[in-house]
Amino acid sequence: MPLDHLPYYSARVTADPLLPYADAEYIENLIESCRNYCASAEYAVYKLLCRILYSAWNQGFLETCLASDITERKEPKSSLRIYTKEQLKLFLNAIHEDSYAHRLEFLLALFCGLRPGEILGLTYNNFDSGTQTLNIHKQYTKDGRLPSESADSKYSCKKLEGDRYRSFQIPDFVCEELVLRQEKNMCFFRTHPDKKDNDNFCISNRGKVKNLETLNTRLKYITENNGLPIITMYDLRDMFVWILLEKDCPWEEIQKLTGGVKMERFLGTS
Repeated sequence: MPLDHLPYYSARVTADPLLPYADAEYIENLIESCRNYCASAEYAVYKLLCRILYSAWNQGFLETCLASDITERKEPKSSLRIYTKEQLKLFLNAIHEDSYAHRLEFLLALFCGLRPGEILGLTYNNFDSGTQTLNIHKQYTKDGRLPSESADSKYSCKKLEGDRYRSFQIPDFVCEELVLRQEKNMCFFRTHPDKKDNDNFCISNRGKVKNLETLNTRLKYITENNGLPIITMYDLRDMFVWILLEKDCPWEEIQKLTGGVKMERFLGTS
């Protein structure tokens, strides 16, 4: 590199001091610089750096324990509602014993990471039982409800673009639920010729596509009756991401499976 280019680069690069020359002020500034990234980033970096500083001091790389000089950060309250393994087992038993037919929707969120709108937008054409593949390319907007027939409707079926448009294989038990639901729907429309069949999976007992409010209301009923924390369809999707993280699944792969999920929601969680 030509020497006359050095000022250009040096003006844009912040030099980090070597570990023995780092002080509490430098560490504080480093932690605070992460504050604007997301609500939990500052705390996550604080915990990480304190662990590193304690380790460096114990191994003799630092003369003093800098970690004790750093201002303590309080852990932010996470909006994530993640079930323990025991709670998850109880929940799965409950939805299998539940008399209302929402099990497919719950499993698609929990074990496939689908958004509510993507679940409600699923049709038979999106599912290949031979390869056990789901093709996600559209969703219902606004709380997952069907678009209204009125001219001023705020609800519509929207095609997905970019990374949101995806295909992936699903677990055997979810595949079985999809096949079973399709059979039940076809039986319903054969016995109700006055109802229009749009090939949607998530059909109510009135022949209409379900809505998010219905699913969340049933989730609340099931969880309360079983002494579990109340959750929503979005919480089930968060649990899907959490399960993958616990299995050390690369974040890039999680992004592909979910069609994009905000990483900052999971930073600093333990």
